[in-house]
Amino acid sequence: MECKIKVGITQGDINGVGYEVILKTLSDPHIVELCTPVVYGSAKVAAYHRKALDIPAVNFNIISDASAADENKVNLITFINDIDKDNLVLIDSYVPRNEYGNVRKFNLATSYFVQLPFIKVIEKEKRLENFSRLEILIYILYHGLTHDIISLDNEVVTIMKDKMEQFNEDEELVLAAEKRQLVKIQHYHEGQRMHEEGKLASKKEDTLMLFKSKFPQEDNELLENLTLQQYDHIFKALIENKDLKTIKKIIGK
Repeated sequence: MECKIKVGITQGDINGVGYEVILKTLSDPHIVELCTPVVYGSAKVAAYHRKALDIPAVNFNIISDASAADENKVNLITFINDIDKDNLVLIDSYVPRNEYGNVRKFNLATSYFVQLPFIKVIEKEKRLENFSRLEILIYILYHGLTHDIISLDNEVVTIMKDKMEQFNEDEELVLAAEKRQLVKIQHYHEGQRMHEEGKLASKKEDTLMLFKSKFPQEDNELLENLTLQQYDHIFKALIENKDLKTIKKIIGK
């Protein structure tokens, strides 16, 4: 029987549309009949996006290396941008244990985590030219294609450079990447704006409540259309039991 091809899928920017595309595609059970998917990402982030987008659950098979991928499952190699200081290794594995510390005899769940920042420790110990293919791949995922990596004569680096050249020669892909970057910037500024508006609305509400309790006879219209800084100053003045004249001075009336 002919083996199915393994398809590696990177999560990309976790704030982008990557997980939406990945989850909607892999939720189709027929996918594993065509290929063996191997997702490089985070089960936790995937679960967050699945819930937010109301997408059917995808049962990931957690593995530490693509060679261990199950042909009949959607496989996931977990990458985390952090280090467990009690387990200083590049690839860490966990198995469930009972209250006596024993692993179940027929354990079916083993989780693997690639601790991305730990690649810096390995770099100091081994130097880039002595990296394994897996270590080079993890280095690229963490640092990108740096000058030191590009200068190496390595199979993984050669493949990455070829892909970059193909990408740069494809005008549609370049334009799509530029558009994605613009959308990302737009989403960031929109998020910042909504965050600031939320802070303003919350501070305004708190200030109005306190103002009304201190000066029940005064018109609340006095505190309309102010800046966040003004609300902060007024709130502080109210806490310090300042008089109405001080409040109006802050407002500019």
